[in-house]
Amino acid sequence: HALRADSNAPPAQMFEALEAEAAQNPENPELWARLGHAYFDANQYQKAIDAYEKSLAIAPDNPNVLTDLGVMYRRNQQSEKAIEMFDRAIAVDPKHEVGNQSPGHFRRRSNPG
Repeated sequence: HALRADSNAPPAQMFEALEAEAAQNPENPELWARLGHAYFDANQYQKAIDAYEKSLAIAPDNPNVLTDLGVMYRRNQQSEKAIEMFDRAIAVDPKHEVGNQSPGHFRRRSNPG
């Protein structure tokens, strides 16, 4: 993830600070993405999904956020939404490395045999 929360802060304080900052600046897609990354790293799938969706509602063409949202959907057992996000990431940036790797890898794992 390009944007990182302060890794020295205890997790609860870090989440509180990021949530407060995003609430004060609800139209800033980077803040929502940072909050999503923090939840991503903490394996809090639904909270990451919610934050990434808010980021994409403001800036829908960010292939990094689309890919991270796809990973969170995949981990949250939402296969179709995961594939949709990976496909959107590739549509936005056909050279996006993670976006290009994720769909095929995911489809192979989702459809064994």
